[in-house]
Formats: sequence, structure tokens, C-alpha cells
Amino acid sequence: MSRERFRSILVTTKYRYLGDTLLAGPALKAMRQKWPDARIMLLTGMNAAELMQNCPYVDEIMAFNPQGPGNSGLNLYLRLVPELRRREIDTAFIYHTSMHAALSPWFARVPYRVGWAGFERRDALLSEALPYDTDRNEVHCNLDMVKHVAPDAVLDDSVELWLTHEELADIPTVVRFDDPMAGLQPGATNDGKRWPAAYFAKLAERLLEDGIVSRIAVLGGGDEVDAAVEMISACSEKTQSRIINLVGRTNLRQSLAVMNKLKLFIGNDTAIRHITVALDVPSIGLFGPTNSHKWGNHKPPRQQIIVSPTRQMKDISPESVLQQVGSLFETPSKLVTSGLG
Repeated sequence: MSRERFRSILVTTKYRYLGDTLLAGPALKAMRQKWPDARIMLLTGMNAAELMQNCPYVDEIMAFNPQGPGNSGLNLYLRLVPELRRREIDTAFIYHTSMHAALSPWFARVPYRVGWAGFERRDALLSEALPYDTDRNEVHCNLDMVKHVAPDAVLDDSVELWLTHEELADIPTVVRFDDPMAGLQPGATNDGKRWPAAYFAKLAERLLEDGIVSRIAVLGGGDEVDAAVEMISACSEKTQSRIINLVGRTNLRQSLAVMNKLKLFIGNDTAIRHITVALDVPSIGLFGPTNSHKWGNHKPPRQQIIVSPTRQMKDISPESVLQQVGSLFETPSKLVTSGLG
């Protein structure tokens, strides 16, 4: 098959991780520009499918939950493979690294299947198994796969999200104001990626005291409630009165609309941090055990990262975060020199 004549393209990303799918967006854009007449389908998880709504580079988003009722074991293939066959797919870009992500398009008789080599002994299921660079930025890895298939493809590493006017207006009443607001995310799925809640609490107090923002929105998913409570409890009553706790209280699209309003975001290495970069919100991402070269999606100077010198989150000093805030907004030096107390 000529690579100039792809007609039906399947792109598979990880089902569980929103950030991985979001970082495949630039590759989807490159595919759309290279093959403008092809039908492009994104196969991903339920939450990632919701995140990628309104993406102009795909014709269809297939949301699939392999852990859902009736989808385990052989049923996964009995349900998914017929759907893939019905779409008469001729090309699959397999960013998902699991065995079944390669096996499904193989069962579906997709003629050309390209994916990452070395995962779960699945290389024989791929038409082309490409080496995966564990230290290269994930956006660029995804673009590399497109470039391998189409060397003349136009590449743009900008990560994007798409919100309608109606979605931008659909935000909780408690944030319907024009006061400058910072978003903080004290939680993370992996506890090792969490900056101490007490540090977040003192940071919130200083952002308010020094007039950087007027309110603080605490962000995170439903499994991060405890981290939010710990942070808020460590704040003074005055600071608590200016905090809006949205953790687990908004749906995903509402969370996007709230994040779009932020003057500043500071948080751990999570999907929310990637989302704020996609929305071009000034942000500071905090990295400890995870590889900042790989996952440090950011666009200086508006989006910055801080990496722990020891890979331990507790060893990112609050002063270094304040200094980064100062560089973002050119605030007076007292923000840094006076410390957090």
C-alpha cells in the first residue's frame, strides 16, 4: 500500500492516562495535514475520549474500557475487533504499548500496523516495530512515528485542547467572577509525585498575601480529595475563606473551563498540568521521581517546570517555586527574599 494513499487510519492511545492521549494530539494534527482525505479514528479510554472532544484532526473517537462489564479476556476482542473490521481500516498507529493494542488491529486485518518495539513480546504483530526512546519528550516520540511513516509530514509540537463557547460558560457558580485566580493541585495518583501539602498551603497564603491572585482554586480528581483536605486544613482561616475546593466536584469539561480562567497553575506531574499547558495557562510543574525530559511538556517562559535535585518531591524548596512565580509575573523580590515563614 502506498503511504500517500491511506484512506482509513486508526490511532490507539493508552486507555487509563489522559496525559498520554493529550500528548498524541500533535501527531493527530500531523496526520490530518499529511492525509487530509483519510478518515482518522482515535481509540482511547472513556475519560480521554471526553478530553479530546471537538478535536478537529479526527473524524471519530472510539471510547473503550477494557475493564468494563463484559470486556475482559476474550470478550475484549469479541467486542472490539468487529468494530474495527467494520471500519475497513488500512493503517494503525499504535501508541498504546500493551499486547492487546497490537493484537486487536492484527485480528481486525489492518494491513499496515506501526507501533513501539519491545513491549510484551508483541513485535511480530506489527508491520513495523520502531525503537522507543525512554528519555525523549513524549510529544516528539509520537511525532517521530509519523515522521517515520511520512518523512515529508509537517510537524508541530504544540499541545492543544478545544472548548466551545457553551462549555466555557458552563462553570460552577462559585468561580463566576473576574478576580485573578490561581489553581493548585496538591494531589496525584502516585503519592511519590506529590509535593507536600504543607508546602502548597504556605504557597497559597503567599500568593494571596502578595497580591499575585485574589482566590485559590484547588483542583484534582475524585481520588485526590484527601490531599486537598490536608492542604486546606493547613491554611489559615483567612486563606481558607478565599479557597474554592473543586476537587471531585466538577466534570471533566467543566474542569477545563475553570482551568481556562486561571491566571496561574502550580501542580504535580499529572494530566491536569498537561491540560493547563494545552490551554496556554501560565504554569509551573513540579517533578520528582518522573522523567522531566520525557514528561516535562512545557513552553517557556509561560509554562515552566521545577525538578527536584534528589528526585524527592519534599526537596523542591518553596522558595524555588516562589522564585519561578516571580519570573512569570515579574513580581517584587520580596516574594522570594521574605520566605514562607
